[in-house]
Amino acid sequence: MKGMRAGIAEIRERTEDRVNFKLFSGGIQGNDEAVLRKIRIGQLHGAAFTPNLLSKEYADIILYNLPMVFNNESEVAYVRQ
Repeated sequence: MKGMRAGIAEIRERTEDRVNFKLFSGGIQGNDEAVLRKIRIGQLHGAAFTPNLLSKEYADIILYNLPMVFNNESEVAYVRQ
């Protein structure tokens, strides 16, 4: 959450407060499946998920769950291409 809040602060600053975010933590919006459903119907606009949940529809995402596969972000970017 600390990283998300820092990112939000930067976005607010760069957009002169025209863009803001509302964070819900601790499962207040429901479990992962409920949050994903709310995104699909437009009640929420985003969320942070583990690759396991999203792998049901996007099998390739499980790659990000493999430990110690990438040495740095440039390797991740290369594999994404």
